[in-house]
Amino acid sequence: MIPRNRAFVKEILMSQGLNENDLEESLKICMALSVNDIYWVVEEDFHGRFDDYNLYDNSFSEALSLVAFTGYSETLKELSPSPEMTTNGMLPKAWKRVQNTLYLYKGGINAELYSNGGREPYSECYAAQVAKAMGIIHVSYDLEIWKGILASVCENFTSKDISYVPIGHVLEEYSISCLVDKVKKLGFVKDFKHMILFDALILNEDRHFGNFGLLKNNATNKFTGFAPLFDHGISLFSYLKDEDIMNKKRFDEYKIAHSQSALGATHEKLITWFCDHEDIKYLKKLYNFHFYKHPHYNLSDERLKILENYIYMRSIELSELILHGEKEVIKQDTDTDDYTRRIPWCSLSVYRE
Repeated sequence: MIPRNRAFVKEILMSQGLNENDLEESLKICMALSVNDIYWVVEEDFHGRFDDYNLYDNSFSEALSLVAFTGYSETLKELSPSPEMTTNGMLPKAWKRVQNTLYLYKGGINAELYSNGGREPYSECYAAQVAKAMGIIHVSYDLEIWKGILASVCENFTSKDISYVPIGHVLEEYSISCLVDKVKKLGFVKDFKHMILFDALILNEDRHFGNFGLLKNNATNKFTGFAPLFDHGISLFSYLKDEDIMNKKRFDEYKIAHSQSALGATHEKLITWFCDHEDIKYLKKLYNFHFYKHPHYNLSDERLKILENYIYMRSIELSELILHGEKEVIKQDTDTDDYTRRIPWCSLSVYRE
């Protein structure tokens, strides 16, 4: 169901005559249908077919999508299932069908209210360019103005055949050690390492346990691989103002202050724990990296040049860290602080692809 931290959650609900406590009524309207998977929730005596209601094949309210994206509420005349009721995230976003293909439009923080906001769509788009240059599986993004708002735009990567499962849904607990155990068991170590490397490179602060995951074959119910990496709006110094990014002292201070991954450790720690000399080849691909500019929407040339130089210097910095850093154990203190959980590095060879 619609998360409480969703942007414009009150407006989305109000437009349908609902409030945050109307779970039963919300379920009746949206049937828990999403564009993540093929599950739905209906009443016991419901006789409809999934084929007639699923959001992959059937239309949904464009008016509600506009409410979700802009926050301008209106009372909808007809209520029907919509992906807006089962999509999470704190930034304004909405689904739009274009020539039978589903696209997610995602805006940024309102720059009129917050002077350091509004660059998230740019970071999304430029980060995808970095991932492409590295050869890492990722979601591709474009930029577009919709209703006067700049948005990053990406095609939905799920279907009636393939579902997306957030990694947090398959973990017994939200911990790095539990995550590593699951990744090893499923055989997706290489993709996991790529994610760690990429996030450290772009200073992605938002890789929490709901922000990456697995692809699942809906026919076999088996996991087929890591989902392509997505949601990099809070990266590449997106919250550093233009006047500050030109100031080396403030630039360096921001880099240090934003070095923590949402996984619970600094990017540098994660690199030393999980990456090795085999990963340096992906960093070397960035030694001559240049951003290509969008035909219409771009950051300033000065800011892009600084980010290009950062990517170059950061790729060298991480290469040095991999070469000279030491593998460490992961300490996770419990409430009683009575034990240290360790990654089983006796099987370290599994990380050397």
